[in-house]
Amino acid sequence: MALALDPGTNSTFKGVTVQGAQDGDCCITPKRTSSLAFCESTYELKCAESSQPRIGMEFDSWEDGKAFYEQYAHEVGFSVRTYTQHKGEGGVPVWKRFVCAREGWRKKKDIIVNGQVKKPKRNVKLTRCGCEAMIGFKRRDDGKYEVAQFVEAHKHLLVSPSKKQFLKSNVEVDTRRRRQNASTKRDLRSNYHEFKVIVEDTDAQTIIDTMRSKQRIDPSFFFDYQIDDKNKLAHIFWVDSTSRKNYALFGDVVFFDSTYCTNRDDLVFVPFTGVNHHNSSVTFGAAFIANEKIESYTWLFKTFLEAMGGVGPKLIITNEDLYVKDAIRDACPNTVHRLCMWHILNELPVKVGCVENSNEDLQSQFRACVERSETPDEFDRKWSAVVSIFGLENNAWLTSRFEIRQSWVPAYFLGTYLSGISKIASRPEGESIFFGHISNQRLPMLELWIRLETDLGEQRLKELEDDNTTLHTLPVLETSWSIEMHARDVYTRAIFNLFQAEVIAARDECDVKNIELTGEVRTTSISDGSGKIREVTYNRCTKVTECSCKLFESVGILCSHIVIVLKREKFNKIPAHYVLERWTKLATRKAVLNANGHVLEGPRTYLPPAINQLCSETCSKFNTGLIAARQCEEKMKYLHRAVDDAVDHVLKMGQVSDHSKVQEVESFAGITFSEDINVHPPDTAGTQQNDSRLWWGL
Repeated sequence: MALALDPGTNSTFKGVTVQGAQDGDCCITPKRTSSLAFCESTYELKCAESSQPRIGMEFDSWEDGKAFYEQYAHEVGFSVRTYTQHKGEGGVPVWKRFVCAREGWRKKKDIIVNGQVKKPKRNVKLTRCGCEAMIGFKRRDDGKYEVAQFVEAHKHLLVSPSKKQFLKSNVEVDTRRRRQNASTKRDLRSNYHEFKVIVEDTDAQTIIDTMRSKQRIDPSFFFDYQIDDKNKLAHIFWVDSTSRKNYALFGDVVFFDSTYCTNRDDLVFVPFTGVNHHNSSVTFGAAFIANEKIESYTWLFKTFLEAMGGVGPKLIITNEDLYVKDAIRDACPNTVHRLCMWHILNELPVKVGCVENSNEDLQSQFRACVERSETPDEFDRKWSAVVSIFGLENNAWLTSRFEIRQSWVPAYFLGTYLSGISKIASRPEGESIFFGHISNQRLPMLELWIRLETDLGEQRLKELEDDNTTLHTLPVLETSWSIEMHARDVYTRAIFNLFQAEVIAARDECDVKNIELTGEVRTTSISDGSGKIREVTYNRCTKVTECSCKLFESVGILCSHIVIVLKREKFNKIPAHYVLERWTKLATRKAVLNANGHVLEGPRTYLPPAINQLCSETCSKFNTGLIAARQCEEKMKYLHRAVDDAVDHVLKMGQVSDHSKVQEVESFAGITFSEDINVHPPDTAGTQQNDSRLWWGL
């Protein structure tokens, strides 16, 4: 059994466990306990003894006292704001109080428009929770200030070290981090020609050496490659420990997209992606393959399974390719395979061409037919009507899409368990934007990999931001229903927003039409905003409920119709068996172990470990100095001079020779280029163009 929080977090949780299995030296996807424990959390404040406030401590000024408390707050994990002060003669403060930024409660603010009161927008983030942590300074007769009051305990989660960059006091550091990522991309672009020349003949060997270096740093980093009979690189796949952990937590459904053409060697870039607990995209691994033959795809899927301990996804969604279909059947026989609806609908304008009516109307009607049909009969009827309206009965491409509709139209697998993955049609669109800028460029393979690593770092930073928002702010409740409040307590912000929409629909749009009781099963007929009648069954003995709309089976949250029934049955909370762990705030707060008992949580950047550590320590020290100095002009001037001198010195060091250009490229890759070249860049690969891809089953 293993349980973990963010590394070094200041709060201790009790909750869900993950059980790891062992099988040789490979990483095994863990088995999770089936129940989700809802429990209280306890908070233990940790900081250096010298940073701990104490009653009676004295300071030359209240500004010094505030700087001390802010430094303590940053170390522990909370933000500070000024609360009250009392001034004496001459306007000199005799009392000064500073509180946790989450002190008090949010005041209701009504918006008046044309004399009418309107509620504020729903995406308001509540930060106040009545926290009582504070410090009070009292002025003595000698002009100094001493700590007269100190309340240490907080009533909320404290920010873990990985999320301290999002504290208000740390905005400067977060801004510098983003600028640094942007600077890395600019450096890659500006040094493109030098990069190309340096890695011209060593590209393949260098990327393999780079991955070996990462494996030494992160033992759970996995990669594998194949070479041809001329010692030229054919395929390479890689995944770091963070992605392997994400797969263990969120890998029930995987998106596989092989439509990204490629670098200067015409290799195909193929990412494995999914959806995390914030309903955002997450990367499980990636590869370059030399061609789109069944042998290449079979090798890739088997290698992916090897990296993931032999545990395949329950469902995989791919672009339309006969070879991909056959490779999945061979490598993952127990995985359900579906085609990507977004890719098929995206081809509509090209495959159908111009029609009498506007193409925009054609696309909207086909999209509505596909996305809004809830049964096979309804889809077939609507499809035939749209085809008839636009006179497309003889279009071969549409006919072929209709013949394979069971593989891509949601109406045909609405009840298929998708492990809570919602909006599968639109997901690849976001992935296309994310990966699109690193494909279709005549770049060395090593540079494409570095660009991907940089973007992956931004993707993970976005997840940290979402975690921070979920854990340290609260959304506004729209009803007085306790089930909505319970959802706010357990779900991440993005998933709560989806559930809240269902609660509002239950309140405003649902109407109970009929109730029938057969034995222990009560069947409720409910009308909703769609104009359809939904049938909800509820077993009073087992507490199991099902709805004909199948929202829970496909999305993983309860629909408005079930919410109505649960409310009538006096439920104050969402039943535990209807709360998917993958959507909860605690989803990633579990340690996932590999076969050797190592925690799967690796480095978040591609920087060499020594540089990464120095970068982290530099940011931390600068932030500590900034907090300590910003209330004192003399200290601030000293810090400013020191930073100015250091930056000038670093910039002068930046006047590099031709030889140091190689060192710059080596720093990007995190290795020293080898003179012993055993693996050579591939020949121009035999990849297909998008317009000549094999049709499914044809």
